[in-house]
Amino acid sequence: MRTPLAVPTLAIVLGALGSAHAQNQAPTQTEAQAETSAETQPQVNGFGFVQFTGEDFEDDGEVFDLGFDRVRLGGAAVWGQAFAGVQLDFNAEPTRERRTGSPDNFIQDLFVGWNFNDHHALKVGQFKTPLGMDFNTSGRGLDITKRGLEAGLVLQRTSGLMLSGRDLQAGSATGLGYDIGLFNVAGRSGAVFGGVPEGETDPFDQEGEDFAGVGRVLYDPSAAWHFEAAYGESEDAGGRDSSKDYKVFDVAGREARGAFGRDRYLL
Repeated sequence: MRTPLAVPTLAIVLGALGSAHAQNQAPTQTEAQAETSAETQPQVNGFGFVQFTGEDFEDDGEVFDLGFDRVRLGGAAVWGQAFAGVQLDFNAEPTRERRTGSPDNFIQDLFVGWNFNDHHALKVGQFKTPLGMDFNTSGRGLDITKRGLEAGLVLQRTSGLMLSGRDLQAGSATGLGYDIGLFNVAGRSGAVFGGVPEGETDPFDQEGEDFAGVGRVLYDPSAAWHFEAAYGESEDAGGRDSSKDYKVFDVAGREARGAFGRDRYLL
């Protein structure tokens, strides 16, 4: 039996590009010029955070155990309609190995993308599949650092491409969106074989032969409510051609006005 004693989170913003002017200083450019400059100049932000948990295990002979859950460093960039992101996990175990369909384990996210307009975007690279509401909530936004049962059932981060849409009902108070993606085998998932032995070879030649697909629909009837449903499938989940595909369906909802102002998960 274990009793969590504390779940603190330390977030450190490592850097951001910007400029500052004295309060009474005369402006040096018009608003139109400022907008043009923002569209032509890249905007880059960096971040880093550490999450750790203190636990008391009654049967291990130790009084107190302190473990790190996330040690992350990353950044994001926007340049006009293009965007990119990277996130590294220095607590990945083991950090230098990899799983089928993905780069080395310490690389959490590594992607580029393009915003076609205010509603549709395309993203290519290594990132989360759009399956699972809790899984797609950033670790920095969780009430506790540990994820629940869902983490072992979803299709984890892998390499691929995804088309997304948001706020499709123009002029409406409700929000409708979608994500549809085609990915490599989701080898980091608990339900999908993804072992890559030393030498970085693909033991069952899955890469380039087997794929994963995920689709998600999101709906916000109001600012307080959010619902989503997703379906995902990863081919030959056992690694061999004779193994079955892994299929998973997820439905979730939350209310933004829970106890003490925190979100309340309904499903």
